Amino acid sequence: MSAIQMSRFELMLFTHVDDDAGEALRDHAGQFNSVAFLDHRPARLDPLKEARRVGFGMGKAICVHAHTNQHQAHDRFGVPAPMQRQGPEAAKAALASGQAKALLVLHERSPDVEALLNIARRQGVPVHEVTQRDLWRMAHPGSDSLPEVLTLIGREPSAEDLHSMLARGGTVLCLDGVAYAGNIGFSVRTAEVAGATGVVLAMDEAITGRMWKDIRHSSMQATRFIPVLQSNIEETVAAAQQAGFRIMVIEDVGDHDLQEVDLTGDVLMIVGAESDGVSQTALDAADVVVRLPMHGFVPSYNLQVAVACACVEAARQRS
Repeated sequence: MSAIQMSRFELMLFTHVDDDAGEALRDHAGQFNSVAFLDHRPARLDPLKEARRVGFGMGKAICVHAHTNQHQAHDRFGVPAPMQRQGPEAAKAALASGQAKALLVLHERSPDVEALLNIARRQGVPVHEVTQRDLWRMAHPGSDSLPEVLTLIGREPSAEDLHSMLARGGTVLCLDGVAYAGNIGFSVRTAEVAGATGVVLAMDEAITGRMWKDIRHSSMQATRFIPVLQSNIEETVAAAQQAGFRIMVIEDVGDHDLQEVDLTGDVLMIVGAESDGVSQTALDAADVVVRLPMHGFVPSYNLQVAVACACVEAARQRS
């Protein structure tokens, strides 16, 4: 057991917790802002003595053991469960309740999973066939074996148009004039992971088929699970205002810190291209303009940093 004293809080690191240490920790947990249980060894640990994952809590000890599944872990951390369900039974339940929005399955699958796919197709639920490597990469932690199927719930993965997407509410990311497929793909993936409703690409020129392909590749295929629509900035801000969205812009002329801004409810977050920044149209429509702190010599962050900061802060506030 070791302790690292830092300003304003103490971080306690436990590599092994036996019954006596656990009892002592419970008695004194209120003294620590964060408690972390660490173990570098692989899964299948003794759940009574060794913790596999790291848990953080304010004024309380949190330990997620080797046999705790992902839903218990998310519940214990006090954040919403992810939009992903694992395994055939979860897929069956999601399809029966109408919550299933998309399925991810292996090319080679069992008859039981094949039966689920037939139900999904009859319901119009998209089905994506992937390799074992892709399924492992997409699966949230919590399973000791490869899930046969992953199910998207909670978000429609596509939208007919901008108005129908905005009608769903929530967080919408708008990229104002961003032209590089790599930056767009990264932003789409970040928005998807953070639980956003969708992404708008505010561009005057039509996106070509090759560029859409590059965007999908850069997003690690996250475009399968979140709507990505093209519009222009004038139509985007007008539609957002009509739908009752608040508009937040990130730009170096801002006078608010990101953490000060309420990102719950219906919010359109606008990030501009690295060379030109956001358009005057976006600035004029903004309810608030945020400036990220910068203390170095280089005068701006990469676009991807601004997107990540905004999406993570929105996800934090919503949890």
